[in-house]
Amino acid sequence: MVDMPDNILDIVRQETEANPEDIDKAVSKAFSRVKRLNTYKAFTENLVKQALRSMIQDRRHSSNTALRKAAGQYGKPAKVKVGESRSVKGVAQSMYNYYIAGTMLGSLLGKDLQGIANNEAATGQGHLINARLLTSLVKLVPEEKQVRQAVTEKKLHKLYQEAANSA
Repeated sequence: MVDMPDNILDIVRQETEANPEDIDKAVSKAFSRVKRLNTYKAFTENLVKQALRSMIQDRRHSSNTALRKAAGQYGKPAKVKVGESRSVKGVAQSMYNYYIAGTMLGSLLGKDLQGIANNEAATGQGHLINARLLTSLVKLVPEEKQVRQAVTEKKLHKLYQEAANSA
C-alpha cells in the first residue's frame, strides 16, 4: 500500500470508528471530508499510482498462476505442459520470471534469499494462526450472529493465544 498522509489516515480512522457496521457510510463520509482537503489532488495522483501498481502486481500474479498451472500445481495435473502452449510461452519463458516478494526469482541475490524465505514463512504462519482461530470460533458463534455477539473479548484473546501457541 502507498504511504498515506496522516491527515487522511486520521479521517479514515475517525469514520471507521464512527461507522463500524456500515462501510458504505464510512466511505461516503470520509470521501466528503477528503475531497475538501487542499492536498486532494496529490492524494488522487498517489491513488492512481497505487492502482497502476496493483494492476502490475495482478499481471505478475497472472504470470505466476500460469507457471504454477503449467507445472501441475493447484491440486491437479496441468492441462498444458510448459513448452507446448503458446500462451504459457508468451507469459513466461522460464521459472526465472516467477515473482516472489515482488521480485523475479531469477533476479534475487543469494544474500537476500534467507530473509525473503523467513518473511514468506512468517506470512504463512500468520495465515495458519488465523485459520486455527476461525476454526475454533465456528463451534462458538451461531450462523446468524457476529463474533462480538457470541464471544467475549477476553475469550477471543484466549482463543487467539491458543491458536498461536498450537503451532
